[in-house]
Amino acid sequence: MRASAEEISPIKKKISIEIPEDRVTREVDSIYKELGRTAKIKGFRPGKVPRNILERYFKDYVRQRSSAN
Repeated sequence: MRASAEEISPIKKKISIEIPEDRVTREVDSIYKELGRTAKIKGFRPGKVPRNILERYFKDYVRQRSSAN
């Protein structure tokens, strides 16, 4: 992970952070795995919901949760 800070003005700073793709992918996969165990979607038993269905229902939630970590 790399981070850099750039001074725009005496009171404003710009911070850039680079996170490796594999780290982001691992985090997103773990969130979907956790969701897959607990999600209750009509027509599927808990723990048996396919990932593409989880993505359809929970894409915004996962995006928000992964950016918060």
